[in-house]
Amino acid sequence: MPPPAPVPAPLSPPAPPVSAKTQTDPNDDLKAADADFRAKRYAEAGGRYASLAARQALPPTRVDHWAYCRCHVLVARINARPGAEEWPAIREEVASIQKLSPKLWVGEYLRDLIRERSGSTAKAIAATPAKTADANTRRAQTVTDRGPTKPADPKDGFRAVPITSATGPLAQIKLTPNFRIMHEDPALAEKVARIAETTRTEQTRRWTGSAPHEEWTPRCDIYLYNDPKQFAREHNQPEDSPGFSTMTTSGGKISGRRLNLRADHPNLTSAVLPHEVTHVVLADLFPKKPVPRWADEGMAVLSEPKAEQLARAADLEAPLASGRIFQVQQLMSMDYPDGRFWGLYYAQSVSLTQYLVSIGSPAKFIEFLKGAEKNGLEEALKRTYGIDGFAELQRGWVDFARGPDESVADSRTR
Repeated sequence: MPPPAPVPAPLSPPAPPVSAKTQTDPNDDLKAADADFRAKRYAEAGGRYASLAARQALPPTRVDHWAYCRCHVLVARINARPGAEEWPAIREEVASIQKLSPKLWVGEYLRDLIRERSGSTAKAIAATPAKTADANTRRAQTVTDRGPTKPADPKDGFRAVPITSATGPLAQIKLTPNFRIMHEDPALAEKVARIAETTRTEQTRRWTGSAPHEEWTPRCDIYLYNDPKQFAREHNQPEDSPGFSTMTTSGGKISGRRLNLRADHPNLTSAVLPHEVTHVVLADLFPKKPVPRWADEGMAVLSEPKAEQLARAADLEAPLASGRIFQVQQLMSMDYPDGRFWGLYYAQSVSLTQYLVSIGSPAKFIEFLKGAEKNGLEEALKRTYGIDGFAELQRGWVDFARGPDESVADSRTR
């Protein structure tokens, strides 16, 4: 006989039974619940709020507090490595919490956490620079014990609930319409928020011809790491890596977006952040199949300041003069090369992207990439640009690349 199925642990403390003999003054119970909440005894506070709700005595100003308590208990359950049979009940609890408090952002956070921890079929489709971080094996994040300390107006929602990773420090959270920023520096977070939202709008308009039609759901998470060693350790990246992006897909749609960035990098806000946000924007345009690496990197670099683009162009000068460059057919078909060729790979990818944009438009370049996805590169070259194969493309691009530096496009003005 097979062993009995395990009984899932309760997701939140049950409300105490209510009877005429045991029922107490709601005002006293509310004071006790608030005291537990302020003391960060969220499981106890949640049980008391639940009892008040069962008696229809929970004030509207405490609904968000009750929802937060339930979130806290639920995250603890998720972090306890639940079995497969427990996930349906966990998802039901998330739905119940969101119905109770629709404006509580932690509900969205829990959905993301469940997707990561429950073995979702979503897969990582992009990561930069070179080492892919599997979005389904990232360390789980944990809501910590620093909730609101006094009753809040439900319309205000919850502010900056901090989280911690399995090995990382506490971080504050800043929310924008499209980004959720985990940080330790409010001033930096404000700047990152402004630049991230602006970049999203500008790069969407640049490559599609119009501003974004809707907000991202889920938001794009941005993790700002103050410690390069922590960043490298958590993500298996070299310490000099400025950051990288990962996206996940599910059912032909983007289901997860995340940027992991070094807060101490000198070019964080001027170049690294716009570069990585552009990767996320482009993923939305190609949700079923990743953007080819050369084009993805080329377009992302075009979001950087002109000085950075000129620096990339300088990396191409010597290889171009000696003829030691990638053939365009090879470049357009490969993933990242050996590390010693990164400088050339990035420089040539940017230059080829600039060339094709210059003989058409950004929108035509996207049309070319989509056509290549369906019909192959050479057929797309012919249909979109009238270029008869790789040999003609190679000649045209080399002539362009040998031109003056002024040919480098400034993404902020084109």
